[in-house]
Amino acid sequence: WIVVPAGAVAVGETPIYDNLRHLLFIIPAFFLLGCLGLQWLVRILERWSLPAAAVGLLLLPSLVGIVTLHPYEYAYYNVLIGGVKGASGRYALDYWCTSFREAINHVNGVAPAGASLMALGPERVVRRFVRSDIEMLSKHQTSEAPDFMLTC
Repeated sequence: WIVVPAGAVAVGETPIYDNLRHLLFIIPAFFLLGCLGLQWLVRILERWSLPAAAVGLLLLPSLVGIVTLHPYEYAYYNVLIGGVKGASGRYALDYWCTSFREAINHVNGVAPAGASLMALGPERVVRRFVRSDIEMLSKHQTSEAPDFMLTC
């Protein structure tokens, strides 16, 4: 259920578009494996409470990092890369630009009347939510520096 489809993608020349949508049907199998692993872990931890506490302490920084990024957990990078700051500029942080709505709300709250904004990302999303008095500059049609710039 997992090996054949995932192997076909890994070994074959299957085109992958937009992450893993071609493999969505194997996600239930991953959940099943995760549950079996969790069940095994609980049985082990019942006998090993001190090592379990140590493992919990080791996992705590990652858990805190993920919780503090909510609702953008998918942009999490661990301490080995330097967290989100260390990954910035080296890896894609907000691939789906889900933070744009929050960024637009911030710009709407702080921008003076007639301010200009350039979006390096899905402009249609910005145009839908930006205040009507804020001028949208196109990255293709202007050399003018915007007052605000959004990127993802």
